[in-house]
Amino acid sequence: MTLSCSAASSASGRSARTYARKQAPEGGGESKVDTETLPVTEEITERCYEGLRKEANETWAFAISSQRTWKAKAQRDVEGIVATGRKYARIFFITSQHARAKERAKLEDELAKAHGAPVTIHDRTWIVEETIAKERIDLAHNFLNVGEVVEGGAQIGPTDYSRQQQLEDIEREIGVPENFSGMELQLVSEALAAAKLSRGLERPRHETDGRFDRVIRLADKYGTPRQKCIASVRAALWGGERGSLLRA
Repeated sequence: MTLSCSAASSASGRSARTYARKQAPEGGGESKVDTETLPVTEEITERCYEGLRKEANETWAFAISSQRTWKAKAQRDVEGIVATGRKYARIFFITSQHARAKERAKLEDELAKAHGAPVTIHDRTWIVEETIAKERIDLAHNFLNVGEVVEGGAQIGPTDYSRQQQLEDIEREIGVPENFSGMELQLVSEALAAAKLSRGLERPRHETDGRFDRVIRLADKYGTPRQKCIASVRAALWGGERGSLLRA
């Protein structure tokens, strides 16, 4: 089930990895799913900065396969998941095979119409993108046994080291809802600080994008007009910087 752990973590977002559970030691078994998300509180959901946005009380199902006949397997797995009677808000099928985008989209539409639930199909190109291109090397090594651990990697200077420690401390604090009970304005400020540190450290683009998106969400819900303005301006500036880098 190593593929299940890695693929599901990427599909729902690394920050959601704590909230997923495997259903059976070898494949879906009687449960018909390889893993599924667990309902979490809204306070936890709103603080995630990676992955797809999910309502706190939703449950998503994941089926993972390495079979060459991925279309037939996707149809069987989705049918089996729906047949359990559990009300999954969304179903993901992840295959290690290459699947053309047009064929995936067609099958997604057919399955969604037949079973009344959104279906998303990811193939091996997506797996590579989510693990390697987005620098989730820990998933590639720990769950897929790809590559090897290299000791004594790139060294960072004292300034970046201090920034990295600050970012980790802030994310650790944000991750505990009780830390900001009654202090939501401070939560917005800390989320903005995390986004700025992420940008300064040149963290992977999806991380910084996610952190700025999180700031805007939190500011819209809890922030003062000034915080909302600052969050929007900072996010817009980051968007401009990112666009310039892409055009370079």
